Amino acid sequence: MEASVCIAICAMTQKGHHRVPGNAKAISDVAPENDMATIEYFLVRPKATAVESIWHNTLDTVSCIATDFGASLMLKHDVVLRRNHDLDMIEFKSVTFIVALFQCPAIMLPQMSMKEASVYLDVCLERKSDVVFRDWERFLIRFGPFDKCVLKAVQCFQDKLGIAPWFHGVISRAQAEAVTTSSDDGAFLVRFSETQPDKFTLTYMKVHTDPIYNGRKEIKNVLIVHNPREGYGLQDGGNGVKYPSIASFIEGSSVRLRTP
Repeated sequence: MEASVCIAICAMTQKGHHRVPGNAKAISDVAPENDMATIEYFLVRPKATAVESIWHNTLDTVSCIATDFGASLMLKHDVVLRRNHDLDMIEFKSVTFIVALFQCPAIMLPQMSMKEASVYLDVCLERKSDVVFRDWERFLIRFGPFDKCVLKAVQCFQDKLGIAPWFHGVISRAQAEAVTTSSDDGAFLVRFSETQPDKFTLTYMKVHTDPIYNGRKEIKNVLIVHNPREGYGLQDGGNGVKYPSIASFIEGSSVRLRTP
């Protein structure tokens, strides 16, 4: 069965004005009434052009995923959403979005509870207490497309005990190199890129075996990029193979990589 209702975007306006998109449906029964502000509810389908139109600068179909599927997530962001395709302009001078994801057959979810999945999503959203529009955009670029992003966020960093110990999230290049500097050949970690945060960085120790440089240690930092249709792989070099997740990329490189 095709999904009918997936995302409720509840716009709680503080000032400014808005026009309801023509292909959206009002749903006053999705969330409880709020006495502090006027709330407008809009429904969109995950594959509808409305979703692509609202946030048209992001990669593939873009929407928001709540880190806790049982609760709403507050997003604070001053934003102007402009007309694209058949969507009327929605303009807010100051707005708070309450975004909730409803379970839906069109969304691929991991075989775990939503509470467990939220741990991975929290890490993938850099453990930020306030998540803004750019954070959601970056999340979709890292783990999209929309219908697979929750599953990918889990698969990328999951091992038998939980979150893989080689994933360090948000740390600087200097911190990453400090972790690996005294390690042996092949010691590695994965982090969010410091200079290109839409990408990931593989930091690893290389011990040269060439006669001229035999025994010399060198720390390498290489970018891992994500193509939603092809998967994850090195931006430069490597064998060009793409993997469905970063964890599978690491597994495919296990001959030369090991956890420090």
